[in-house]
Amino acid sequence: MTRPATLMTLCSFMALSEISIPAQAQTIPDAGQASACQMVEATIYFAQGTDELSEFASDALKKALDDLSGCELAAINVIGYADAEGPSEQNLLLSERRAQSALDFVLSHGIEARHVEVAGGGDLIAKNARTEMSFVGYRKADVRFIPATPSA
Repeated sequence: MTRPATLMTLCSFMALSEISIPAQAQTIPDAGQASACQMVEATIYFAQGTDELSEFASDALKKALDDLSGCELAAINVIGYADAEGPSEQNLLLSERRAQSALDFVLSHGIEARHVEVAGGGDLIAKNARTEMSFVGYRKADVRFIPATPSA
């Protein structure tokens, strides 16, 4: 009976967390009528042991892409992570696949950037996790969209 309650709590945590986007792009007019875009960051979460995007993760990335509408990007940086369960070598590979899955989704929506960086962070930051809730927080990919500097 306690286990289903724990799973419900984990699902609720992930559903709320996956749709959050820390920073939103905004178009800000300057004196010359040109507009500048701001950096957008999105964190998406994955189920244990998988690199497949959930519906919530896809929605979070779509929201970030909507916020970038009309913006030229200088760079896209994606870093995937894994929890500390299992061998570190496998977790590094999983974190790299998570980062690539997020990037593939972004690129499949026609987003381009001058520079693209994809990396796996493995399980190094998750080694101190003590509870299942903290493990869930490390099954993620952080995606950062860096706008190009407007030409003068």
